[in-house]
Amino acid sequence: MNRTLTLSTRRATLVFVVLIAVLVVSSELMFNWIRSTETRSAEMLGHLNEVVTPLNDIAFMADRLNDAGEGGAASLLVVMQREADQAGEALALIDILPETSAFRAVFEDTDLQARQRAEDILAAIDRLNAVPISEVNADHPDVALVQTETPRLVADLIAYAREGRATSAHILRLQQLINVLRVFVVVTAIGGYTILIHYPLLDRVQAQAESLTTQVDQISRSEAALREQKSLFESVLRTTPGFVFVFDVIKNEITYASQPEWSFFGFDEQTWKDADSFRTFDFIVEEDRWKVINSLEQLTEGAESASFEARSYDAEGNQRWFQAEVVPFHVEGGTLAQILGTVTDVTELKMAYAEREQQARLLEQVTFAAPEIIYLLDTRTLRKIYRNIDIRELLGYPKDEWSAYDPDPFDHLIHPADIPRQQAHLARLRTLGDNAVLELEFRMRAADGTWRTMRSADRVFSRNALGEVETHVGVLHDITDWREAERRAFELRLERERMRINAEFIANSSHELRTPLTVVSSAAYIMSRAEDPAVRQSRLMEIEQQIVHLSKLVDDLQTLASLDAGPMHALTEIDLNSVIHDALIVAGAAEFQAPPLLDLASDMPSIVGDRHLLIQACRHVIQNASLFSPADQPIEIRTEATSTQVTISVTDHGSGIPLEDIPHVFDRFYKADKARSGGGTGLGLAMVKKIVEIHGGTVDVQSSPQGSTFMLMFAVHTGQSVERATPELADRLS
Repeated sequence: MNRTLTLSTRRATLVFVVLIAVLVVSSELMFNWIRSTETRSAEMLGHLNEVVTPLNDIAFMADRLNDAGEGGAASLLVVMQREADQAGEALALIDILPETSAFRAVFEDTDLQARQRAEDILAAIDRLNAVPISEVNADHPDVALVQTETPRLVADLIAYAREGRATSAHILRLQQLINVLRVFVVVTAIGGYTILIHYPLLDRVQAQAESLTTQVDQISRSEAALREQKSLFESVLRTTPGFVFVFDVIKNEITYASQPEWSFFGFDEQTWKDADSFRTFDFIVEEDRWKVINSLEQLTEGAESASFEARSYDAEGNQRWFQAEVVPFHVEGGTLAQILGTVTDVTELKMAYAEREQQARLLEQVTFAAPEIIYLLDTRTLRKIYRNIDIRELLGYPKDEWSAYDPDPFDHLIHPADIPRQQAHLARLRTLGDNAVLELEFRMRAADGTWRTMRSADRVFSRNALGEVETHVGVLHDITDWREAERRAFELRLERERMRINAEFIANSSHELRTPLTVVSSAAYIMSRAEDPAVRQSRLMEIEQQIVHLSKLVDDLQTLASLDAGPMHALTEIDLNSVIHDALIVAGAAEFQAPPLLDLASDMPSIVGDRHLLIQACRHVIQNASLFSPADQPIEIRTEATSTQVTISVTDHGSGIPLEDIPHVFDRFYKADKARSGGGTGLGLAMVKKIVEIHGGTVDVQSSPQGSTFMLMFAVHTGQSVERATPELADRLS
C-alpha cells in the first residue's frame, strides 16, 4: 500500500509540474507578444477607422457604376478618386512598414537559407520605405519580391520548427510581418484602382486588429494575476523536496529546474558545467545507467510514466541514492517533446533501511540462537506478529504432524486448570504500565503426554492513538527441569531439616526420659535401703508420679510421631464451637476453681479437618492457660469469624511470656522456666502448632505481664471437595 501511495503522489506531483511548465512557457510568450504589439495595434486601429469610412463610400458608389450613365459614371469616378486619396493619406499615417532592425536581429540565429531569405525581404521593405506610397503598386519589383519570398520564408521556418530550432520570437515576428504585408498589398491595390477586389483583405485586417485589441485588453487585465500565479508556482516548486525538472528532448537540455541540478547532485557549478554530466550520465553509477535509459525508452514507446532508483557520485566520489519519477509531454502529432519529472535524494532513507535490515538480521540470529520462545503478539486478538520458535517445536511435536489448519495451537495445549489464570493474565496485560513486567506460570502438554511447566514474562510493546495496549512482547521459558531441580532441592532441605529436628527430638527426648528415670532409680534405691515405712511410702509416691509423667511423655511423643508420619482420621466438616465444648470436657474444666468465660460466635462457618486432633489441640491450649493462670482467675475462650478465616483465642491471666521467648514457645520441649511455673512435658504447644498447620492454619501468641493470648486460625470451608481441602491434608490422605 505504501508503494501505491508513493507512486500516486509522484504522479500527482508530475501533473502539477506539467501544468506549471505550460503556464510558465505560455505566459512568457504571451507577455512578449503583448509588449511588442499592443502599442502598435492601438495606433493602427485608430488610423484604420479613418480609412474604413471613405472605403465604404467607394464601395457604395462602385455598386452604382453599372446603373449610371456615361456622365454619371464619370462623376462617380471623380468622387471615388477623391475618397481613395483620403484613404491613402490615412494609410500613410499608419507607418505600416516598420523599421527592419528588430526583424533582422531575430533572424540572425537561423540557418543560412532562412537568414538570406529574411534579409532579402527586409531589404525590400527598407527600399519601399524610401519610396513615396503613391509610387508603389502591385507591379513594383520589391512588392513582387516580398509577396513571393514571404511564403517561402514561412515554409523554411515551419521546417525549422519541426527540427526544434525555430523559437517563439521567430514565429511572432513572422506573424507581424505577414499582417504588415496584407495591409501593404491593399495599399498598392488602392494605388492601382483595384480597391474593390482587395477590400475584403483590408476588412479582415481591421477585424483582426479589433480582435487583437480586445484580446490585449483581456490579457492585460489578467497579466498581473498570471504573474502572481507564476511566482506562486515557482515558489512552491522551490520549496518542494527534491529536484523538479523539465527536459527538452529536441534540444537535449533541461529547460526548467526547481533548483540547480549541480547543487542537488552534490557538485559545484563549474565542475558540473565542465563535466556536462547530465548529458553523458557520467555522474550515475555505471551499473545503474541502464535504469535511466530503460525509463526513457519506456516513455518513447508510449508509457504514461516511468520510475527508477539509481546511484550517483557526488563531487567527492561518494555514492548517493536518488529516486526518480518521469512522465512524457507530447506535442501535436504525438511526438515526445519534453520529459517532466521529480528526483528525490533517498540516500539517508536507504542508509536507514540498510541499518534496519542489519539490525533485523542480528535480532533474527540472536533470537533463533535463544532456547526460549520470543514473541510479539496483538494484545486484543492474540494474533502472532512474530515468534522465533513454534511452541510445538519446543514441546517436541514433529513438524510433519503440524496441522495447517491450526497455526497457533496454544489454546488446546494449555492445561485446562490454568486457562482461567491465563485469561486473567491477558486482562491485566491490557492495563499494564509501560515499564512493568507481568509473569505467569502454567502447564502445557508435550508430545510425550507429560505436562511441561512454562513461565512467560510480558511487557507492553506498543499502544494505539488512544493509549490502549496494542501489542506486547514476551519471553516463554520451559522451566520444568528447573522446577524439578527446585523441588528436589526443597525436598533435600526438608529432609535435612527433618533429620535435624529428629536428632534434636531424640536428644531432647533422651533428656526428658532420663530425668524421670533417674528420679525413679534414686527413689527405688532409697526404698531398698530405708526401713522407715513413711520414707518408703514417700519414695513410692515419687516413683508413681514419675511413672505417670513418663507415661504422659510417651503418649505425647507417640502423638507427635503420628502427626509427623502417621495416617490421619477421616476428614469432615467441623463446627469449632462444638470442638471447644468437647475440649473443655476432656481438659476437666468442670474441676477448675474458676469456670472459663466463653464468648463464642453464633454464625461460625465450618472448617474441614480431623475432629479428634482439633479437640486435642484445643485441650492442650486450654490446659496450658489454666496451668499458668491464678486459680481464682478464669481463662477466656473466644471464637470469631470473617468471610475467609475463623479464629480461636484462649487468654490466661498469668505472668506473661518474656519477649525473647515468644518465638520459641511452640518449639518441642521448650519451657520458659523463668517466666512460668508448673510442670508439663514441653510438647503440648508443639503438638498444637503441628495439628493446626496440617489443617492449613497458623498459630500466634500475644503476651504481656498481665497474661497471654494464644490464637489458632483456620481457613473457612468454601464448599470444595473435602479430600482437597488443603495440600497437606491431601498429602495425609495419599
